[in-house]
Amino acid sequence: MKPSELETMTSKQLGTWGELYACEVLKRKGYSILEHSWHHSRHGEVDIIAAQDGTIVFVEVKTRRTVQKGRPLEAITRQKYYQIRKCAAAYLTMNSNACSGVRIDAVGILAQPSGIHFRHIKEVKMYF
Repeated sequence: MKPSELETMTSKQLGTWGELYACEVLKRKGYSILEHSWHHSRHGEVDIIAAQDGTIVFVEVKTRRTVQKGRPLEAITRQKYYQIRKCAAAYLTMNSNACSGVRIDAVGILAQPSGIHFRHIKEVKMYF
């Protein structure tokens, strides 16, 4: 999809596109995608659940068209981080997949007419 086509999408459509785009990039980096838009009735949603080298990775994806209201990764709040942690715990309880580790990653996508900028931060920590 061309960046110019993204301009006509609603925010929800853009978010879904960003998640699918992130899945494709992560696959190229050697990740296996286990779940996309995984929902837990009590704790909410995780955009992507992936695996790499025995580690289960819970990925939050933020996609924006401009930086007017901040860069995509700046939109991940402490509240969202803790919600992902709760979802991760629920997922791991429900899925007894043997894994050597667990982490939370973040992906920021800036989709502008000049191109698509993708940033992946591994092992996000919230210190505030």
